[in-house]
Amino acid sequence: MISNCTFSGNNFGIDANSVYGGTVTGCTFESSTYGISLDKNVENTTITYNEFFENLYGLKITGTNNWIYLNNFENNSEAHVYSDSLTGNYFHSPFVNYKYDGKVYTGRLGNYYDGEELGTSVAGIFEKPYWIIELKV
Repeated sequence: MISNCTFSGNNFGIDANSVYGGTVTGCTFESSTYGISLDKNVENTTITYNEFFENLYGLKITGTNNWIYLNNFENNSEAHVYSDSLTGNYFHSPFVNYKYDGKVYTGRLGNYYDGEELGTSVAGIFEKPYWIIELKV
């Protein structure tokens, strides 16, 4: 587990390789080429409650079956998330109970990406999906 830390001014904040079941939470990734890089043999890793800002790429992901949610992605100049595949990773939480406007709801929670045109809020979750992945060609 990596938690409550700051990575600033690096090529890679975290460059993960051969990890199964890792956790990154409560960290700040700023002013780097890649905030986090999850290589193809990284699986079942959970990335939550992190700040990614002013990187070239917030998150580079080629591994599968990873969970990325409740993070803030802001002012990453090339892409918030960079990947060679859109399948096999989850950019939302498992179903959770949460409170919004005095009511309790059950749903999946995602990430915040700056520049979003979100539409109308329904139960605290915006109705429009947001395209955040830049595919490697």
